[in-house]
Amino acid sequence: MKMGLQYPRNPYLIEVDPVVRVVNNFVINRSPGNIFKAKAGEGKLLLTSIDLANDLENRVEAKQMKSSLMAYMNGPDFNPGQKIDFSKIKTLAK
Repeated sequence: MKMGLQYPRNPYLIEVDPVVRVVNNFVINRSPGNIFKAKAGEGKLLLTSIDLANDLENRVEAKQMKSSLMAYMNGPDFNPGQKIDFSKIKTLAK
């Protein structure tokens, strides 16, 4: 699956545990996150660094992941327990 930038567990987001993370290799042993969910302000947020927007017709795995995440977010089970401040989210866009 084609991925966007992975966001590492940086000090600004230490209180947010990723839902999906990868270990890039055994030498470096970093554990960057690919998806996290949190409450932000009065709303709920699911953020992914995986490209779920481009060329979905030729990337069926990304199309299915997007469909599954959207169904989850629109369902009754999407209730993130973690909270994050909007100012911390802005640090990911750099």
